Amino acid sequence: MISTDPSIRVDQSVAHDIAKKDLINLVKNRKLVLLADLDHTLIHTTHEHVNPDIKDIHHYELQRNFWYHTKFRPGCQHFLQEMSKLYELHIVTFGERNYAHKIANLMDPERRFFHDRILSRNEIFNRISKSDNLRSLFPRGDLMVCIIDDREEVWNYARNLICVQPYVYFKNTGDINDPALFNVAKKRKIEESGTSNEETKEQREQSEQHIQNIEHEDSDDYLKYLESILRRIHDEYYRIYESRLHKHKNPINEDIEIDESDLPDVKKVLPLIKAKVLENCVITFSGVVPTGYDLRKQRCYLMATSLGAQVNENLILADEESDLEAKASKNTELEYNFDDNDSRSSCSGGTRSEESSDSKTPKKFTTHLVAAKFGTSKVYDVLKSKFPIKVVTPEWLIDCNYKWVKCDEELYKLTKEYDYKNCLFHHEYNMHQKFSGSNKNLKNIPQVQTVKEKLKKEKSDEQTEISTKELINEELFSLMDKEVNEELSDSSADSNESDNQNSGNEISDTESETSGHIESDDSFDDKFAFDLERDLLSKNSE
Repeated sequence: MISTDPSIRVDQSVAHDIAKKDLINLVKNRKLVLLADLDHTLIHTTHEHVNPDIKDIHHYELQRNFWYHTKFRPGCQHFLQEMSKLYELHIVTFGERNYAHKIANLMDPERRFFHDRILSRNEIFNRISKSDNLRSLFPRGDLMVCIIDDREEVWNYARNLICVQPYVYFKNTGDINDPALFNVAKKRKIEESGTSNEETKEQREQSEQHIQNIEHEDSDDYLKYLESILRRIHDEYYRIYESRLHKHKNPINEDIEIDESDLPDVKKVLPLIKAKVLENCVITFSGVVPTGYDLRKQRCYLMATSLGAQVNENLILADEESDLEAKASKNTELEYNFDDNDSRSSCSGGTRSEESSDSKTPKKFTTHLVAAKFGTSKVYDVLKSKFPIKVVTPEWLIDCNYKWVKCDEELYKLTKEYDYKNCLFHHEYNMHQKFSGSNKNLKNIPQVQTVKEKLKKEKSDEQTEISTKELINEELFSLMDKEVNEELSDSSADSNESDNQNSGNEISDTESETSGHIESDDSFDDKFAFDLERDLLSKNSE
């Protein structure tokens, strides 16, 4: 498989020669490689009915009676135009080949950005992972590869991945190209196409009013932040490369050769830059992590440390004003070891010269309290403190992680009216609690047992276990899809039921928002929870 056209297969030695020429060409033009996801990253697509008169929506039929309606993320064309100057652009999507090429034609009708560099579900080796193709696409290594996707788990939490803020335009529509949900959605759509498509006048008016509201609500501006992130990565990468070139006694003719040992690794440059975002912040969580969960394994912790923040499990207040002055004057320098043998993947991103979680390092006082509700003891202690500790909602940390900037804390100030039930972290923990039990129960359903017995006759025990897990995953996704739709339909009712139990200013001694003890279950697949991020955002957009 060659990167310029993944549909072409060549011998391994030929692939290495082509890859070397590609590296020379990239360095000569001072470019990197950008693998771009489509759904929820650059576009949003639905199969639901959309008024054909709505502006900026692309309507097309790839199969008989199976219509697609696609909205490009605001600023998409400008983003592709600017990034094509710095990166060699590739599409990597779980969408089928005809879908991927159709979107590419709509985005790039003159074939200036992507050419034939399109990797669809038909070319992807693993039905639930995109990372398995990297070695085949880039046989000489992925040192110059950067990835943008709204899902981390499909790339095995690679360190060269930028997890983008999911783009949700059509309400109640998740990822139509999720491989585990595709057959279910397709079957549902075909069944619906058999019914009458005529609408009453009242229904049509309601639909048009809804569409008009969507047009005015689409204020997404995330691509300008993503463009800034990618520019910083590109500039830092070639700054390091140029500094290494100067160490050579004899100049290298980059038109015909390069010393690959001079090339930095994007997997190390990217975390280094990201770790600058909150490098002077010390974060304590209150009510965010449920009882029974190890803080260091939670997404909020990994998110904070990847941004360069230190996380204290307990609230630490400054004793004297001199502590504040010392902190403000200290500039924490990040050091990175560019060891070519270090190719480990980590969901927490880069490492600091001194790990914040190291028990030997002195604990710094808290600068930010990320709290899930107003009436906890930690919030009360901060309010009594005379020092300016920021008390913010978890959305502050989430947005910092998406945008790679330290967001204005005043916009995320914790209030008594804040409802943690709408937060991504809370939503994930709920799904964990529900479906960790479902995962165990699904192993015993007759369908799984029957298939497992059949597979045992044809495959080894290891292959049988893998196939059984895939079947269980499909059953779980169907179950979760039903649960999400129920949550979305009841969202208005849930918001009305949000109580003000803390209105009496009674301080709670517990830091947990959950009722009861939630046991951790290692059998739970993190893919399930992370996939629901888009559904949560869709819920919040209503």
